[in-house]
Amino acid sequence: MIRRAPWLVAVLLALCVSSAVVADVAADLAGLLAKGRYDEVIAAATQELEKTDPPDKQLVYLRGMAAFYIQWYGVAQKDMSSLGDYAPWEKWPPASDFAGRVVRIKAVAPANVDEIRRGKTCLFRIYYDENNEWSQAIAATLRETYAEVCGLYGAELAETSVFIFSDGARYNEFFRLGSGSPPTDWQWAAGAGGALLFCQYDADGSQPVPPGSAYMRSSIAHEFSHCLVRRYLGTTRIPPWLDEGLATCCGALLVPEDLARNDLQVAAIVRLGQMLPLSVMAESRGFYSNDNAKTAYPQGFAMVRFMADQIGRDGLLKLLQLLRDEGDLDKALDKGWQTNSTAVYEAWHDGMLRLLQEGKLGP
Repeated sequence: MIRRAPWLVAVLLALCVSSAVVADVAADLAGLLAKGRYDEVIAAATQELEKTDPPDKQLVYLRGMAAFYIQWYGVAQKDMSSLGDYAPWEKWPPASDFAGRVVRIKAVAPANVDEIRRGKTCLFRIYYDENNEWSQAIAATLRETYAEVCGLYGAELAETSVFIFSDGARYNEFFRLGSGSPPTDWQWAAGAGGALLFCQYDADGSQPVPPGSAYMRSSIAHEFSHCLVRRYLGTTRIPPWLDEGLATCCGALLVPEDLARNDLQVAAIVRLGQMLPLSVMAESRGFYSNDNAKTAYPQGFAMVRFMADQIGRDGLLKLLQLLRDEGDLDKALDKGWQTNSTAVYEAWHDGMLRLLQEGKLGP
């Protein structure tokens, strides 16, 4: 019989307890990962990894996967390349798959890197092709964007990756490798996967967005809203009218004249009898279709402004929290205000018609 010293038994017992704790943490983080709560996974895994020596492979893998999905490719590559073909559970892709995908993505990514920091905190890590007037105009707008958009949402967002392309073909390939599909023809800016993407030139080699223009500034804030909301909600579905309406409200924080423009657009929509039904506004296929998008965006903006008038900024933030908790907009509205999206839509719709009848719709 092998005798173990008392201290060795104590160490072995501690290791067993520690391994069980790490396994429980990893299981919890896997659940968060499935919900798209990537920032939470990264923060919690990093905290736990400070307690493990050597680093626990499950935690490194989970952090690397979460980093991949919010396009922190440096962190993802470092974590996943250290694990070889390791996978934490059966049917999960090996770490080498993610490491290989990062290599392919970085091969078409902009080569230059800069940061926007607040003290020791990195707010934006900017990857760019050219240090020119166009990329400088985006960088100059980001700090204001962070202050205004995070101020509206009452949130502090960890580092956001920003990719600024001068080459349209590489932009399309980068977009495809990250999201699985290429951008649409008009998508020169995107808040995709928790990062910000911009492309200076379209397929014809022309520059559709002047540097520093009101449209550029509002678009940057708009896309950053998508970033923030997606990273907060994770995989929880948000109807496009609410998502785009909130984003357009954020754009108006930097370009206030967008509010008056929206009044004119919605007045024309109502007068022409072109208000889109909720069934179109609530589904991506209808909202973003070529036939509807030009109406859907200003209408979504107007609907969110209407809600803000009814429940205030704090109510909108409460709505997002309830949406995240309940996983469904109607459940969130019912829990918070004993109503649903149909009632909200009808109140806005009927209110617009009433203003038209009373001659108060605007110019």
